[in-house]
Amino acid sequence: MVATHDRLQETTELYCCVVFQSYRYMFERLRDMNMPETLVYWRLLQVHRFPQTTPEFLMEKCQGYMF
Repeated sequence: MVATHDRLQETTELYCCVVFQSYRYMFERLRDMNMPETLVYWRLLQVHRFPQTTPEFLMEKCQGYMF
């Protein structure tokens, strides 16, 4: 069960980072407008419905890709 969970996290991390690259301009604009990062991540979760993922998880895993 743990291996499956780890695999899910790896898949989610890869996917979220690909999505971040695709939405890079939008995220940079939101940041320029002083949008709190947590709201940006929540919006990403709403749009893409990441499985068992939290904004904190995305912030930790994708920090180097976006901000």
